[in-house]
Amino acid sequence: GFPSVNPADAEFPILITVDQRFRSPYYDQWNIAVQRSLPWDTSIELAYVANRGHRLQVLRDQNQPPPGPGDVQERRPYPVYGNFASIRNDGRSSYNGFQVRLSKRLTQGFWMLASYTYGVAKSDQGEIGLASPWPQNSLDVASDYGRSDGDQTHKLSTSFTWDLPFGVGRCWLNESGLLDVLFGGWQLGAIFNYGSGFPFTPLIGGDQSNTGTFGSVRPDLVGDPSVKDPNPNRWFNTGAYQSPGLYTFGNAPRNSLTGPSY
Repeated sequence: GFPSVNPADAEFPILITVDQRFRSPYYDQWNIAVQRSLPWDTSIELAYVANRGHRLQVLRDQNQPPPGPGDVQERRPYPVYGNFASIRNDGRSSYNGFQVRLSKRLTQGFWMLASYTYGVAKSDQGEIGLASPWPQNSLDVASDYGRSDGDQTHKLSTSFTWDLPFGVGRCWLNESGLLDVLFGGWQLGAIFNYGSGFPFTPLIGGDQSNTGTFGSVRPDLVGDPSVKDPNPNRWFNTGAYQSPGLYTFGNAPRNSLTGPSY
């Protein structure tokens, strides 16, 4: 249903390439935990968990020129082509987390579990398929190393159930009849979850570096981006950023701002 296309008619075509030496990604994982019994059929567990990701699948533009003046196409390593979507497996990631878990076994009709995690997840760029998988500068991917898109510093989850002491077999109204039908056998339960916000990156429009970059272009950080009471109208201090100089990339860290908690 589509007319044939002559490749010679494509001006500066974009190429999709895959590393010929592609290797399998892998993770190293380790942890240590201690657990102790407490009174009232309660126990506490403290744990440190970590992992490192190696050879992760990422995207690079291997036809991106270094910053500088002049026509972008003329300065590319392969001037007759546009950007390269180069699938490689040289991405890396890391995670370190401290976990606390407090649990109470079901006794006297009461059960409870509370878990808290403080964690730090980092990577040098987003995984393929996410919103911004491209590095700002494919010639210096290390400058993109920072908080991962899924990094969540604080996570708290608490749940409990309590058999209300009314009805047959319980402390009060321990007899069959209308009162047991109305008030007996009830259970109270609740779940509470809290999570701190996920990170995001400050961005600017345009291509100050003059590299034709596919990546998200960041500004220069020149002040403190935090504000006292962030709200939808002013979540961060925009005055803390400015456009980078001509033929340079912005120095604002990737994923250096944090969205709202829930």
